[in-house]
Amino acid sequence: MCLQIAFNDRMQLSDRKFVVLRELRGRATLPGNHVGDPHPREPFPRSILVDDDATLFTEEREILSDSHGTGISVSDEEGVNFGIVERNGLKGPFRAPSFSVTIDHAKGFPAVTFVEARIRSWDGSDSSFKATLRGRSRIIRPGMKKTVQIKFIPEFEGQFEATLQLIFSVSRQSGRFAVLRRLRAIAGSLEDHNRFEFLAQETYIPRSGSARQIPPEKITPLSNPARRLGNLPEYELPPMVQEAVDSATIIDAYNNKAPDLIAALRPTELTMGTYAEFFTALLSVEEGHQLRDILDQRPSEVEVQKEGSRYFIEFENSDEDLLPEALLGDFLWLEDSQDDVYYDTRITKASVFMRRDLAVLKIYLQVPTSFNLYRGAIFLLHFRLNRVTLRRQYHALASSLVHLRRFLFPSTLDIKPIRPLSEAEITKLSLVNEKIREDEQQLQTVVSILQQPKGTVPFIIFGPPGTGKSTTVVESIMQLLHRDDGAKVLACTPSNAAADVLVELLARAGLTVDQLLRLNARSRVMESIPVGVLAFSASPERAKIRTYRVVVSTCSSAGRLLMQKIPTGHFSHIIIDEAAQAEEPLSLIPIAAFSSTSTNVILAGDPRQLGPVIKSNPASKAGLGKSYLERLMDISEMYGLDTQVATTIVELQQDRRSHGAIIAWPNRYLYEDSMHASATPDVSHFLLQSDVLPKKGFPVVFHGIKGRELRARNSPSFLNVHEASVVRDYCQRLTQDREHKIYAEDIGVIAPYKAQVRAIRELLRPADLKDVSVGSVEQFQGQERKVIIFATTRTNSEVDRRRALGFLQNRQRMNVAITRAQALLIVVGDPEVLGKDELWRTFLNYACLRGGWTGKMLTWKPKEEVHVPRYEVIPRPGGVVYDESYVDGKSEKIYRYSSS
Repeated sequence: MCLQIAFNDRMQLSDRKFVVLRELRGRATLPGNHVGDPHPREPFPRSILVDDDATLFTEEREILSDSHGTGISVSDEEGVNFGIVERNGLKGPFRAPSFSVTIDHAKGFPAVTFVEARIRSWDGSDSSFKATLRGRSRIIRPGMKKTVQIKFIPEFEGQFEATLQLIFSVSRQSGRFAVLRRLRAIAGSLEDHNRFEFLAQETYIPRSGSARQIPPEKITPLSNPARRLGNLPEYELPPMVQEAVDSATIIDAYNNKAPDLIAALRPTELTMGTYAEFFTALLSVEEGHQLRDILDQRPSEVEVQKEGSRYFIEFENSDEDLLPEALLGDFLWLEDSQDDVYYDTRITKASVFMRRDLAVLKIYLQVPTSFNLYRGAIFLLHFRLNRVTLRRQYHALASSLVHLRRFLFPSTLDIKPIRPLSEAEITKLSLVNEKIREDEQQLQTVVSILQQPKGTVPFIIFGPPGTGKSTTVVESIMQLLHRDDGAKVLACTPSNAAADVLVELLARAGLTVDQLLRLNARSRVMESIPVGVLAFSASPERAKIRTYRVVVSTCSSAGRLLMQKIPTGHFSHIIIDEAAQAEEPLSLIPIAAFSSTSTNVILAGDPRQLGPVIKSNPASKAGLGKSYLERLMDISEMYGLDTQVATTIVELQQDRRSHGAIIAWPNRYLYEDSMHASATPDVSHFLLQSDVLPKKGFPVVFHGIKGRELRARNSPSFLNVHEASVVRDYCQRLTQDREHKIYAEDIGVIAPYKAQVRAIRELLRPADLKDVSVGSVEQFQGQERKVIIFATTRTNSEVDRRRALGFLQNRQRMNVAITRAQALLIVVGDPEVLGKDELWRTFLNYACLRGGWTGKMLTWKPKEEVHVPRYEVIPRPGGVVYDESYVDGKSEKIYRYSSS
C-alpha cells in the first residue's frame, strides 16, 4: 500500500521550517537491520517538508494529519532493494540494473510540480544510485502517473545504502515537500553471499554458562597416570583465586573479580625482593582465567572407538587449523551421561592426516580399567587445562633468584668492561654469512656479543621488521662457537614455529646433527615438525645432551632439561629469540634453571611487534602483558639507544624485506624514522607495474569497502563476506597475471578473526588457490610473503571506537600485519570504521595521498592533520617526544620521532 502524503496548507514555512511526516501506521526500519543485528537503526522517515534549498532535516517536529492532502502517493513504500549485482567477469564492470518507482496523483487535488530527484548516500560519499524522471513535463496533474527510473551503477564491491528524495512543490506559497525511499544494493558475488547467508538469520548468543563443578566422587580416575614433569610440584592456585573460579558462572564474572584478586595478592612495587610474589600473583590470576574459560566451554559429543586394546577418538574438519588442540599427555574427561560418570583419560598418541579432503585428528586415550563400551560409544568430551607450562613458570619463580639480580634488575655498575676487538680482528672474522659485513648494525651486533665478558648484563638485539634479527642471532651463535671451543648455547623461543626457523637457519649455517639438538616437547605431534628440523629432533640421554654445542627449544620445553639434571652454568650463553612475545615468567624458565655467575643472556626481539598472549586483561595490564625484553628496554640508563649502543643494545636498521613504500608508514609512526629500505629490487620492485595497483610504482593499496559483518549463533568471531570475496578476486588476478607471475604460495592473507580466516579459505579452495597462506596476525609473526593482503573485517560504524575496532586497535598487531609484505601490500577494509582510530587514519591518509586508494572513498580530507596520541619512546640522539597515551584504560605505545 502506498504512503499518502499530507500537507497542511494553513501552515507557513517560516513558522515551521521543517516538518516531518511519518506514516501513522508504523515505522519502517533502515537498511542493514536483519535478524541478529545487535545495533538496530533508527526509524526511517517517509516524507518531510524541506526549506527552499531542499536541505533535509531529520528531527521530528510535528506529525501532520491527512485532512488536507496533496493526493500524491509513491510506490515501493518499503524501499527499493536491487539485491546482489555481479560483475561481468573477474575484471569487467558491474551490471547496471534499473528499477522504476511510480508516482500517482489522485483526482480532486491541485496539480503538483515534480522539482527533482536527489540521492544521498548514508555515509556522505558519492552515491552509486542514479535517478531520473521519465518524460519532459514535470507537472503532475490529478489522475496522472509519473515514473522515476533508478539505476544502480557500482564501481566497486560492497554494501550500498542511500536515500531517494523525491521533491515536490504544490505552490510557491506552500513550499516544498519530499517523499523518501531507502535504496539498497550489494555489489559482489551471488554465490559467495549464498554460501554464508545462513549466518544472517542467526543471532550471536553470548555464553551464559554455569559453573561446571564435577563432584570428585563421580570421577573414575586412571589407575596409573604417567608423571610428565617428574617431581615438579603441582603449585595449586591460591584459595581466593580458586574460589573466584568456582563461584563465577561465566568468564566475565571472573574478570570482574580479577582486579580485587590482584590487589590482594600482588605487591604494589616490583623489586628484587617482591619479584617472585609479584609475578606469581599475576600468573595465578591468569591461570584462573584460563581455567574458568575452559570450564565454560560446552562439552562436545564424540564417538569412542576401539582398535585392538586401544581406545581412540577422531575429529574431522575441512580446515586443519580448526581441529581441537590435543597435546600428548593432556588429561580429558569422558562423561557417560546415562550413568552420570566421568572417566579420567589421558592422550597417549595424537596424529593428523588427510582423509577425503578432510583433515583428521586421531587421538589415542589411556582409560581407567573399568571403562568399556557396553552401554554405547557416545560420550561427552570435556577438555581440561594443560598446566605444564604454568607449573614450569611457577617453579622458575620459586627458585632462588639471588644470583639473577644482574639479569632482572641490571644497573650500570653491573656492566663489565670489555676488550674491544680491533679493526684488524673484525676484518679477519670468518663470517658464515658475508652479507652481514655490508650491514653496519648487524656486524656491530655480532662484534658486541663476541666482546661481552662473562657474567655481564643481558644484551639486547632490537630488531624491527625485516632487519635480519634471526640471521644476526644465528651468525652470533656461529661466531661464539668458532671463537670458544667450550661455548655451549641454549637458544629458546616462545613458540615451536620460531624455534623451528632457528634450527633451519643454524643447519643452513653448517651445524650438524651431532652439534645441534632440537629439543621438542614430549607432547608435540611428529607430523607438525618440519622435514628440515626432524633430523635434529631427538630425546637423547643426559650424557648425550651435554655433548651438543647448541640446544634449541621453546622456553617452556627448556624445563625438560631439569629432568635430565643438566647443571647450572652448563650453557655459556642463553639466547631468547622473539623475546618480546614471551611473558616474563616464561623467559625466566631457562634463565633461572641454567644460568650461573658466568652465564651471558642475549635477548632478541621487537616490543613494537606482537607481545605476550595473556587472556586475563587485568593481569596483562598489571604487568604480565609486558615482556622481559620490554621491561629492560624501559630502563633508559641501561638500554638507551642514545647512550648504550653496542654496550648493552644494538638496533638493526636496514630493512631487507620490503619496498620502501611499504615500510615508509611504520617507519615514521612506529620507529622514529630509524629504518632504511635496503631490500633487493628483484623482489621488492617486482610488482610496481601490476594491474592491481591504482597507481603504478606505488605498491601499497587500500581497498575501501562497506561490507557486512556476520557472526554465527555459537561463535563470537566475525566474518565479512564482501571482504572475503575481494580477497579471493585479488588472489585470482595476481596469479593469473602472466606478465608479473605470482604463485599462490607467494601470497599471504591475514585476517584478525578465525571465522574470517575460515571464510577466506573456503572461497579460495574452489578457485584452486589452496596454497595461499591464510591465518591470523600471530601466525604470520616472523614470516614474509611477496604479497600480503590484510582483510580487516570489521564494518559496524554505529558503535564506539573501542567496540568497533576491537583488537584492530592493537598497534603491535597492525605493525606485524602491514610489515610482512615484500613487494605488495593490500589492505581491505571499511575506511569509516578504521578511521575512528587516529593511527589507522594516518595510514589511510598515507595510502590516499600517495595514490594507492581504490573502492569506497574517505569521508574526510586526507590532508587534515591527525593528532596521534604519543608516549614515551626509546631515547635517541636528535630529540625525542615524551608523552603517555591511554586507550581503553591501557597504556598504548605509539613511537614518534621529533627533531625539536
